[in-house]
Amino acid sequence: MKASTLFALTLALLLGLGAAATARYAGLFDKKQPPPPEAPEPPPKVLVAGITLFEDITVTSQMVSVRALSSPEEIKAYKQNPDKYMPASASAAHLRMPNRTLPANTVLMKSDFKEAGMPESLSSRIGPGYRAVNVQVMKEKAAGGVIQVGEHVDVFLTAKICVDAACKEKITRTACIARGCKVVMKRGSLWPMWGNDPDGKAIPFTVEVNPYRAALIQYATSVGDLALIPSQPPAKRGPPFAESTSREYADEDLRVEKMNSGELTIGAPDLHRIFGLVPAAPPPPPMKVVHIEGTKPVGASVFAPQSGGHALQAGPADGAPAASAPATGIQPSGGMTFAPKDDKECKTCGGKKDEPVVR
Repeated sequence: MKASTLFALTLALLLGLGAAATARYAGLFDKKQPPPPEAPEPPPKVLVAGITLFEDITVTSQMVSVRALSSPEEIKAYKQNPDKYMPASASAAHLRMPNRTLPANTVLMKSDFKEAGMPESLSSRIGPGYRAVNVQVMKEKAAGGVIQVGEHVDVFLTAKICVDAACKEKITRTACIARGCKVVMKRGSLWPMWGNDPDGKAIPFTVEVNPYRAALIQYATSVGDLALIPSQPPAKRGPPFAESTSREYADEDLRVEKMNSGELTIGAPDLHRIFGLVPAAPPPPPMKVVHIEGTKPVGASVFAPQSGGHALQAGPADGAPAASAPATGIQPSGGMTFAPKDDKECKTCGGKKDEPVVR
């Protein structure tokens, strides 16, 4: 082999080795890896109804929840108008009122709710000439607690009435003390809330009544227990409040006028009228006998009816009034009055308890 040929082969081999080294250093022989796949975009989260949300019933944060959109249709609709959706936070719907009934799991839109704001004030809920009075009524005596704001009720009073002077014998009676009253607030909240009241607990109701009936209801709470009976709305609303066809409401305007001017005080006589009770008769006056010797009065004897005919006092017949029998502080017999509300049934005095009677 010629020297020139050998030199050419050697040079070619060196050049090949250099090119291979250069290619290896440059990574031309490394196997190319495909780029890692991009992570999928997480689905948007939205606010949904946790339970059925009813129209005009205030929503609380416990009634809603946040979830991710699941279907492609939901995601597409969201991306087209994301500003129309409620913020994905439970607090965004707190104390908001739906303008329609929304089934559970419904995606909540801003258009599903009324404008945010404070509820209507209590004074704007009552008509001219009316008053708002609060009553605490047991759930069992308020139609199971399902009475809603805007309904009308009759207010009944159940009380114990003393039959005898010592109030050892009592009867129970019930009478309507105000009728056609509109419920303007419940549970002491201006917000119309949805809730289930526990049994055996009193529920606060605020009812719209005229000034006289408002004071009468306030007084009645110290005498007995109240009950609310649902009724139909009255045929007319006052003022005037008087009704010529009703014996009880015939003088209502006069009572309201005196109440507004501070000239009327509510007490037992008002309930006596409603319950048809006979006022207790005053005790008969003591009988006085003048002693006469010849033609001159020499003395006098005073007899009280409750003394059985025995003389209580004897004194000179000088025209001075005789001393009366000592006061006992007990309602005299011959009429009926109301027993205290916290009065307990006597276990040893033979007290009698009647079944309630509705008049």
